[in-house]
Amino acid sequence: MFSVVLIVRDEERRLAAALASLGEVPEVLVCDTGSRDRTLAIASANSARIVTFDWCDDFAAARTFAEGRATYDWIVRFDADERLVVADAGQAATWLTTSIAAAAAQGADRLFVRRRYAQHNLHWFPRCHRRTAFRWRHPVHELLEPIPPRVGLDMALNGAVVEHDRENRPRRYRLILEQALVQNPADPHLLYYAGAQCFEEGDLAAAERWLSVYLQGPTGYRYHRSEALSMRGRCRAARSDRAGAHHDFEAAAATGPRAEPLLFAARLALAFGDYQHARALAHRGRAMPLPCEKQPFGDYDHPYLLDRSAYEPLVWDEVLRACADAR
Repeated sequence: MFSVVLIVRDEERRLAAALASLGEVPEVLVCDTGSRDRTLAIASANSARIVTFDWCDDFAAARTFAEGRATYDWIVRFDADERLVVADAGQAATWLTTSIAAAAAQGADRLFVRRRYAQHNLHWFPRCHRRTAFRWRHPVHELLEPIPPRVGLDMALNGAVVEHDRENRPRRYRLILEQALVQNPADPHLLYYAGAQCFEEGDLAAAERWLSVYLQGPTGYRYHRSEALSMRGRCRAARSDRAGAHHDFEAAAATGPRAEPLLFAARLALAFGDYQHARALAHRGRAMPLPCEKQPFGDYDHPYLLDRSAYEPLVWDEVLRACADAR
């Protein structure tokens, strides 16, 4: 048995579809953080239990509060902007129930399901866990942290994908991250996401500052480091620091190794009319395979920070054609 837990606010447009995609589940608990629309009415109409949480700019605190009020130890984390798509439509109604039961019987306490975060980004994501074996950490971009002594296993659930459809609306992530960094100024997780959030918002000067601080610290997850170098390279390119940008792109490509930074470098070379360099980068990028890494459950698959479009030959052929046309 398990509880599906959602943290929501003003989700009247998407909540019903998210809940319907789950199929038949033992319990849905909706934790509302201050909705002013019909979210609570929709949750009630879909037989969800409702609890309320006074928002304090801390997703980890909200998840801890909500999960503590769920009936079951097994928790399925879900969001209103997600949909569960089961490959075999005939199993959609019971897929979660049968999959979690089978994994729990084998000694698992955390389960991964593939998530499509964007068109070219499909990765494994921790979707189900036993609340007595894990705790939440970080106020935003929160992470599950095992509670020692952990004895369960990580497992992958095949047969379904969670489709993510993020709505473009103002978020307080940057403020939350910067407030958290006052208390923990050297936390690499907070530093990385502060830089990434500023980059996403278009504040490239602030993004470069946060990313530079992050890159001076512990290496951490190599694809976070690669992504940070790539973002800082794009910040430097935007202010015409061509040498600094190329340095970061090359370092990012080597850290992965990954092709996306080489594509940014090739396009920068094109912009400056350096066609010889652009061609060399295109040939390198075109020959680079999709990287793989060991997943927590033991199998090898593609890392989550990956834009698969950069590994399609047509993307690199466009760079080569632009070089040829310029001659």
